[in-house]
Amino acid sequence: MKRGPIVIQLVLPLFLLFVASFPLSALIAPFSVDGLVVSYQKFIAVGLVAQTTMTGSLVGGTLLFTDRRHGMFE
Repeated sequence: MKRGPIVIQLVLPLFLLFVASFPLSALIAPFSVDGLVVSYQKFIAVGLVAQTTMTGSLVGGTLLFTDRRHGMFE
């Protein structure tokens, strides 16, 4: 298995969540939504889960299209 999809699916979101979000959390103050205080790490974590899901769907669809185009299902 190639390393590219593993890096994009696992390492990049973890890097963004733990390494990139801590310096930014010092600049972005927590905010309140319906009485619940949301920090920047919580805010970005939801987006990273959605990004990982969408990237996995895109890669899976691309592989399915490529396999079908090259006659792997015949």
